[in-house]
Amino acid sequence: MSTPIVTLIGQPNVGKSSLFNLIVGKKAAIISAQSGVTRDRQFAMVNTNEHNFWLVDTAGLAAENDKLSSAMYEQSRIAASQASLVLLVVDGSQACHHNDISLARYIQKSKTPVILVVNKEDITDPETLQSYKRMGISNTLQISCKTKKGHTELQQTIIDAVPHKPDDESFQEKLTVTIVGKPNAGKSTLTNHYAQEDRCIVSNIPGTTRDAISISLEHKGVPYTLIDTAGMRRKARINEEIEQVATSTTLRAVESSHTIIHLIDATEDIARQDFRIIHLCLNMGKSVVIAINKIDCLNQEARKKLKTNINIALSHLQYIPIVEISATQSRHTNQLMKLALKLAESMQRTFSTSMLTRVLEKLVKTTPPPTRLGRPINLRMAHVSRVNPLQITIRGKRTSHLPKSYIRYLEKGFIQQLELHGRQIQLNLQSDHNPFAE
Repeated sequence: MSTPIVTLIGQPNVGKSSLFNLIVGKKAAIISAQSGVTRDRQFAMVNTNEHNFWLVDTAGLAAENDKLSSAMYEQSRIAASQASLVLLVVDGSQACHHNDISLARYIQKSKTPVILVVNKEDITDPETLQSYKRMGISNTLQISCKTKKGHTELQQTIIDAVPHKPDDESFQEKLTVTIVGKPNAGKSTLTNHYAQEDRCIVSNIPGTTRDAISISLEHKGVPYTLIDTAGMRRKARINEEIEQVATSTTLRAVESSHTIIHLIDATEDIARQDFRIIHLCLNMGKSVVIAINKIDCLNQEARKKLKTNINIALSHLQYIPIVEISATQSRHTNQLMKLALKLAESMQRTFSTSMLTRVLEKLVKTTPPPTRLGRPINLRMAHVSRVNPLQITIRGKRTSHLPKSYIRYLEKGFIQQLELHGRQIQLNLQSDHNPFAE
């Protein structure tokens, strides 16, 4: 079972970004009184004590005078059909508009559970609220993103409505590799190369691939599944017809995979969206290998400059391997898949407490932790506290006083000693209880 996806849909400037930030618990989306500010499709993992779920914030649909076409509402229906739950957000300070009703009808056609979220509860009068009864949505909640009223009730309603996914759900047995990246980076070309046939449509028009395409293949006797995904576009221009960018299916494809190949177009500068995708995959606990595609389009000097720029840009991700390839000329593509499958196999390894404790002892012996006010910080043992993403708990005395620099040293040390290249780990520090502390 994949992690549930909760999608925010609604007209412009009704408070979707404010609601997104409220549920996520931090300012992740830009908020403005000007309609149509949300251009980036925001998504974040929401961690609660009971459930985890994906929250997706979409750009508001344009008004009729902005050349709104029926395809826009069709796109909302598609987005709803891919979600586990839809939050249809409306502005409670204004009476129900026929655009809201039309949007509700399209969402209801998807048969996906929907909650009507009436924002701006602090300035909503009973007559205005009554006008939203015409939408025919029985599950309705009033909230105020400004005062945070109704937030707790909404979050509990979401948890009750979406299916539960166990934290340590095991991987499928067959190794799975997913190719992600911005549109037109060459994902479908690379997929066709490995499949040795035209399984995916290839075009220089960004966004040609609309859904995740799964193919069963074999590499030197090792069976695996290769998934080609839709490009994760940075901007969805709301003054154009909304394209079918399947963010939801891409997230699910990433989640079901062992290794992610993030493809970067060598003819373009590495962008903020590349970092977003890479960090998203790492935070989901996946192994990541970066493939620089289209190197055949660059001369020797340009390739050298590109490699220097990428090494600088990714200096904080030194454990992520980088391979330069050309999908059209089959250059280094075998090396790329060999590495991807090796990283995928490493995802299935298990680590005993004794093994992790020995690694910890070796790291501490090499570089002891600093003292705090003349008193030592003792690190006693390490064990796995979560499998996916991998979390290692370190127990000892006064662990809360460890500086961030030493924690980074431990993280890097575990990655090197356990050969977890291409993968991010999380360290959880716990101090032993002192019964005489009081």
